[in-house]
Amino acid sequence: MKEAVIIDACRSPIGRAGDRGMYRSIAYTDLMVPVLNAVLERNKLDPNLIDDVVVGSATTVGFAMTRNIILTAGFPQSVAACDTARQCASS
Repeated sequence: MKEAVIIDACRSPIGRAGDRGMYRSIAYTDLMVPVLNAVLERNKLDPNLIDDVVVGSATTVGFAMTRNIILTAGFPQSVAACDTARQCASS
């Protein structure tokens, strides 16, 4: 069995939700890809060595959100993805 290790945590910018929010017109992938790239860069990680990515969201954006994020970020298809939605506790 492989040893599970949490490498790092990083978050996207925050702002008001809803129609008046400053990030309302930005796709979730456009917010999260730079976050994942920052984690990779500051830890000198090769995406091919990562088994799983977990992303928390205060509001669920859609089906397979994290899967879409990691594929947009250029992670290999072999990397598993998990969404967590625990409202404000996720953000």
